[in-house]
Order: sequence, then structure tokens, then C-alpha cells
Amino acid sequence: MDEGFFDKFKNQVWTTRQARIKAEKRLEQKEMFIQFVNIYYSCFTIIFSLVSYVLGNDWLSLISLIMTISLLAVILFFNSMRFKDTARQFRENYTLLQKIEFELQFLSKDNIAEVRELQIQYCDLMNAYNNHTSFDYYCAVAEFDKEDRDKVWNKIWKKYYWGCIWRVLVKILIVVFPIVLPLFGGGM
Repeated sequence: MDEGFFDKFKNQVWTTRQARIKAEKRLEQKEMFIQFVNIYYSCFTIIFSLVSYVLGNDWLSLISLIMTISLLAVILFFNSMRFKDTARQFRENYTLLQKIEFELQFLSKDNIAEVRELQIQYCDLMNAYNNHTSFDYYCAVAEFDKEDRDKVWNKIWKKYYWGCIWRVLVKILIVVFPIVLPLFGGGM
């Protein structure tokens, strides 16, 4: 087995593990944000309900009803996504990938049978677990040391930054939406 192939496999395992770590972190953050949004929107729904009752405002009553129904649907949908469970699976996966990394550290590239066995284990792990997103890979690459990052960064830096920007924009829109919603219907 040539040295380049062995090193490429080691790098592939390491990169996949890093991307799975990023995927776990992303899903845990998503779960926390969803919990925040559930509470946030529930508070706004209560406020709209109370204000519409006190003011006898039909527009706020309609908004309150729409938000209540939407909130129920969104909560059910996001609970079905099981972000926390998937994050836990990523943790399990990257822990098993770490074991392969440890074995590769003490393995000679000349030991073809053991390297192939580790490649099979790697493929089995890739088959047994959900794949991370491209954005998780971009996040992993963004944290590579400069020498390794420069090899692929020119191909992905736009995708990485675009992924960061749109994720922030979506979160801002979700948070701002219940604040500006009454303004579109003639206000309170």
C-alpha cells in the first residue's frame, strides 16, 4: 500500500470525525433554539390573547388563533425531528471513529490486512449512521490548521460563509416575526 493512500485514509477518518462533532454541536444548538422559540412564541401567543381580550380587537384575536394553531403544528413537527437523539447518534459515531483513529496511529502502512479491516469498519460506520451535512464538513474544514485548510478552503469558503449568514438570518426572522406581525394588520 502506498504511503499517500494510508495518509489519505487517516485524514478521511479524522475529517469525518470532526464533521460529526460539528453535526452534534449544530443539532444540540438547534434543539436549544427550538426550545427557546417554543417558549418565546408561547409567551407572544399569551400576550396577544390577553391584549385582544382586553381591547376586544378582532385582528389580535385572529393573530392569536393563528399563532396557537401554528405553534402546535411547529412543536409537533420539531419534536418529530428528534434533533437530540440524532445528536446522540453522531456522538456515538464519532467516538467509534476515534477508536479507528487510535488504531491507525499505531499501525504501520505496510500492515495491509489491518488497514483494510479498518477501512471496512469505517465504511460500516458510515452506513450505520446518518450522514452529516455539507455545512458540518465546511465547519470542520474552517477549523483545520492553515496548511490543511488551504488545500480545500478555496473551493468551499463561499459555501461556508453563506451557510453561516443564512442560518443567522433565519434565526433573526424567527425571533422578529411575532413582533412585526401586528404591524401588517393595521397594528393594535
